[in-house]
Amino acid sequence: DAFVCANIAIPYTPPAAHLLLAQIAFKKGDLEGAEAEAREAMSGGRRQAGPWLVLADISIARGEPNEAIDVLTQALDEGVTDHSLHAKLAITYIWIGQFDQAGEVLQGLEDTNELSLLLAFGRLALSREQWNEARGWFERALIVDPDNPMIKLNLGFVAVSEGRLADAQNFLEDSLSGNPRSFEGWDTLGMVLARQGDAYSAIAAWERAREINPAIIGVVYNLGLGYAQVGQLEKAIAHFEEFVARAEPGPQRDQAQALIERLELRVSQGRCTGKLGQLLYSTECKGDCDGTSLQETDGSRAPRRSGRRLLVDDTGDAEPDHRTRDRPTGTPHRPLPRYGDRDRGRLEVRRQQPGR
Repeated sequence: DAFVCANIAIPYTPPAAHLLLAQIAFKKGDLEGAEAEAREAMSGGRRQAGPWLVLADISIARGEPNEAIDVLTQALDEGVTDHSLHAKLAITYIWIGQFDQAGEVLQGLEDTNELSLLLAFGRLALSREQWNEARGWFERALIVDPDNPMIKLNLGFVAVSEGRLADAQNFLEDSLSGNPRSFEGWDTLGMVLARQGDAYSAIAAWERAREINPAIIGVVYNLGLGYAQVGQLEKAIAHFEEFVARAEPGPQRDQAQALIERLELRVSQGRCTGKLGQLLYSTECKGDCDGTSLQETDGSRAPRRSGRRLLVDDTGDAEPDHRTRDRPTGTPHRPLPRYGDRDRGRLEVRRQQPGR
């Protein structure tokens, strides 16, 4: 219906009609068509932000964030005034890890009630590990739009980073009730449930995440840990084998291979319960213990908590992988927290490429 109405409106309001057609084409995945319609919308001479934002989204969808930055910078240089341009530009800088440049874009815009800017300020603070400041921005955003699932998702990330797992669970569940197709939400909820000792619910959440985005392999690793935790070792082995087959060479791939060997030994010995639970858990945290019962980030990396951690014999930490995130259409990846030492409040911003 929107497509038909937009075509009917072309003779009367060409820029608006072409912008709508560009947005429709983009949502359908027709990037070339979206670009053509966006440039047609710009030809009317009106200084509207919409076509520039669509062009930036197209560049991001093509994996060219620097081109998106050029597009947005050009729009601002040409006098197109819209807070959404500043917000999109800042978030794109955040996505590629250029936090200082994002701060420069947002400088002087702190006194705002614009939702896009509040979210951009919050994401910048989150990326800089400034938990209190990030929470403040997202709480201000929640006042503007109390039902926004993205705001609640970000508040969930902050709560995880501060070790407030019960609050994190509430925020994430509220977010998912409004956006049940959020890979990032389900993946992070799985981690939170795992850390609270509910391995079965964690598995269910990670299965939902995998259903939404099977290209992200971090959740496959998490599922391996989850099934090992509940004593379903053959399923655990199958997930670790899939992870090894798809992952790039590196420490986590080596870890998964080591876990396969240990778990296969347990299966051959018929040790799938009881002793496995003792093997997987360390009852005392010492030194660099991360305090997780299992286990990002665009993500999800939350502060480590005292308690038990998942160990598998002498292979080292078997920590769930949170370097995963969903990517809402037309927006850059949002980095998830990488869980580190609670006392230091560490957060590493990393990006994980989809597996082969």
